[in-house]
Amino acid sequence: MSLIIAGPYTVIPFPTRRGLGTAYCQRQTGRWSPVNGWTFDQEFRGLSLPVMQNLANLYGNAGIEYELTYQNGIATLRTQDTTGNVTIDVWEINANQVTVSWLKNPLLLALLRQVAYAYVYSVNPSAAANSDVLDWNVTRFCKKMADGVENNIEPFRTTVPTDINSATDPSYTPPTGVTVTSNGLFSSENFFNSVFSFASISSTVYLPIFRAYQRAQAGQDVFFADQYTLRHTTNASNRGYYNVADSNVNAIYTQAQFFSEISNSGLWIFPAPTEIIGALNSIFTGLGTAPTNYLKGALKGGSSRVTAANNRVNIVTEYKLFNWSTDDYPLAV
Repeated sequence: MSLIIAGPYTVIPFPTRRGLGTAYCQRQTGRWSPVNGWTFDQEFRGLSLPVMQNLANLYGNAGIEYELTYQNGIATLRTQDTTGNVTIDVWEINANQVTVSWLKNPLLLALLRQVAYAYVYSVNPSAAANSDVLDWNVTRFCKKMADGVENNIEPFRTTVPTDINSATDPSYTPPTGVTVTSNGLFSSENFFNSVFSFASISSTVYLPIFRAYQRAQAGQDVFFADQYTLRHTTNASNRGYYNVADSNVNAIYTQAQFFSEISNSGLWIFPAPTEIIGALNSIFTGLGTAPTNYLKGALKGGSSRVTAANNRVNIVTEYKLFNWSTDDYPLAV
């Protein structure tokens, strides 16, 4: 909108003016604030109002605040450039409830790991101290239970009586290492295709495994879990520059890499605060031990950009905390 200089009033004759109609910058001021970042003020003067109005329009179209004054035949333009401001970084932790396969339940995996230890120890005591061996057996147990649910086969038994009476039929011969009680139940079973007695572990370990399997057979093959997302929003200049939000997209961060990035003062004006860091540590602890070929870490997603006030840009980045498959996603570098 142009500055109105005509009106129903008496115009005082202008004094003698010497100069040019060109708009000249008379003053520049840079102001820094830990909250608002940089603000640049400029002041232009000239004898031509139309020329100054054209310059004001350029600043206005760029989203820059200006003030245009015409006094005593002199046009003065004052601008306040806030497009270089850096607002406070916003850090949010959001929780979303997701359904996860029952075979990834950390409580079940912990129980299976105890069974794996007892089994491996019974075969080769020295191998029981090898974490890779235990992980491999846990994976094997999960696979057999999944096959059992899918094919309606009891994975804890190698031979299942056709009915309850056949278990007590004198002609029925149980497999080696398997004892059949009078009620037709196996008290010592051929566990996962290897002779193994539950007498070596507590019922508080194997009974929950049986119950989980029975629930899966009945159709309850998932459990609810909270998946936490760290959401970061930064209000950036529209002039464009490198932003760490665009690196390692769809890659898994280790916990060390994750905390290093979000707490780096060289990447953010205001890094993630201590309270946020503490909460994230607790979330990682709650994820338990990652299964074989999984990594407990943060999966970084692509960043969205939205124009904001003062012709600036909001950059939104999310990190999802979970046990991620290293077969599906690359590791961050």
